[in-house]
Amino acid sequence: MDIISKLQRNPKDVYQEATRLLIKIAENILKDPLNQKLRTLQKSNATISGKILNVFGGVDCLLLMGFQDRNSFLTLPVDASLEKLKEVKEDIIKYQKLYIENNGAVPQTSADAVTQQDKSEELIKKIELPPFHKKYDNKFLNEIAYRFHIAQIHDNKDLQDRARELIPISQLEVNALENLRVLQKEMKKGDSTDDLEVTLQDMLILELLNWFKNDFFTWVDSPPCENCKSATKFSHMSDDVNLLKYTDRVEMHRCQACNALTPFPRYNDLNILMATRKGRCGEWANCFTLFCRTMGWDSRHVIDETDHVWTEVYSIGQKRWLHCDPCENVCDTPLMYESGWNKQVSYVIAYSGEEIQDVTWRYTSNHKEVLTRRTKCTEGDLMKALLELRSERQKNLSESRKKYLVKRLLDELCELLVEKKPNDKDKKGRSSGSLAWRLARGEQKL
Repeated sequence: MDIISKLQRNPKDVYQEATRLLIKIAENILKDPLNQKLRTLQKSNATISGKILNVFGGVDCLLLMGFQDRNSFLTLPVDASLEKLKEVKEDIIKYQKLYIENNGAVPQTSADAVTQQDKSEELIKKIELPPFHKKYDNKFLNEIAYRFHIAQIHDNKDLQDRARELIPISQLEVNALENLRVLQKEMKKGDSTDDLEVTLQDMLILELLNWFKNDFFTWVDSPPCENCKSATKFSHMSDDVNLLKYTDRVEMHRCQACNALTPFPRYNDLNILMATRKGRCGEWANCFTLFCRTMGWDSRHVIDETDHVWTEVYSIGQKRWLHCDPCENVCDTPLMYESGWNKQVSYVIAYSGEEIQDVTWRYTSNHKEVLTRRTKCTEGDLMKALLELRSERQKNLSESRKKYLVKRLLDELCELLVEKKPNDKDKKGRSSGSLAWRLARGEQKL
């Protein structure tokens, strides 16, 4: 997508205000190019922050003009090309005019159409992993091996590059730093009981969760009817080969008003998910785990056999794994599934590009009871498989990295041995999905 056209993905009033300000910034500099004040945009400025930096495509347009990010502000260097600045300003005006003339839609030229087609093909192009070979006769253990194989996808540099363009990293860092300073002040006053080891990374995790939940991804129980936009209800799974081109699961939802069927593909392909930005927990956790890896954090894709998926992120400051559920916008409340959702957990396995771990014990307050539900294989066979898979994946890592991972694993195992009790946060019910959908799954207390 053209950088300037990204702005048009915002609501109409947001788009129009952002373009007005961008044009004004460029014109002011062109009228008085030696005025350094005009060349400097403070991130703390409410107008700049709220109407450009927090707008999808806003920062991209400033960077395209020639502005450079300097942590607390953006600046246009004195040697930056004013011709480039003028060119970008004129392009913004051109896009704005077409947007208004076409009621929010810019018509494509034939060249644009070809370009869009090429980009569409690039979008649906899957990232190829090495072939997977069956490792175990036990079906469950083989599923674990396959998921561990697939987890390598989150380390793909092309996917991370694309994700990096979507994440408003600078703004998240500003927000996280402000919140960290507030927390530190509260700690000094004695108004907070939070751990003193909380770091900027921990605050950034919270900011990413909040942005992902409220600004980026959308939850879908049933899609609106493609025919009349009315509510739909799940009918059946499709076997139409045309619909199954890019996924092996397509739900069909029947309209409650006109009876038409609307397909809802359940994509696993991250290129597609970064474009569609919708789904349920599987899509959410898959994409969020990629974004966490893109931020440079050690992250794991966590799969609960009772049908839920989330992410774990390793906190450098706290030296432990933090449970992160993007669907719920919650962090570090691992017992909420058992205590708040009524789940009877059995197997919870965490996967990353270099690690695999049985983390079930983090998500239950009754280890003995959970053991009675673990019947898919013996505990010995599961432990042996995890050791084999982990050892094989890590064999080409540096010795220093191997030692670090072993030390971290031992610390985690010690943590998992301790049976914890739920707190008030853990006892809250599920928020994602409609009430009817949650009740049907038994994940909501009345």
